[in-house]
Amino acid sequence: MTLSIWRYSHLMLTIVSSLFLLAVSITGTILAVEPILNKLHPYNISTAGELTLSKTLHTLNSSYDEILSISQDRNGFVSVTAIIDGKTEQFYVDPFTGENLGPLIEKAPIFQFSTNLHRSLFLKTTGRFLIGLVSFLLLLIAVSGIVVIAKRQGGMRYCFSAMAR
Repeated sequence: MTLSIWRYSHLMLTIVSSLFLLAVSITGTILAVEPILNKLHPYNISTAGELTLSKTLHTLNSSYDEILSISQDRNGFVSVTAIIDGKTEQFYVDPFTGENLGPLIEKAPIFQFSTNLHRSLFLKTTGRFLIGLVSFLLLLIAVSGIVVIAKRQGGMRYCFSAMAR
């Protein structure tokens, strides 16, 4: 086995980056489940996009004291911030009937934890820098791997020929 700086650097970069990739892949898998779970809630009104804002406001104003805001999230759920009996409340609503469908979905702790770990390793700006650094290390792994293959094959010209033994 030939000892070289390229092989050791490639090995060390791979070990460090594999831990990073393992954490990112696990948290990414967890985060991929969140939208699926959100879609399972019964707050989606399929024909809400056909309703005009004026008709929705008319319906909601007849049901609630004051409407502060109306929004539709990426799941198609229509949420309202309204004043009811002097208190500000946020909930999902049926825009056709004005019926309160339920409270806003709060992000589960496992998804908050996974998001913070996935984005910045719980270190905010420093974590984002570390993620950028590890991404750069992944680039170096690719480059050092190409150099190792080129050295083993006898030059860049022979990289795509049969492997030298």
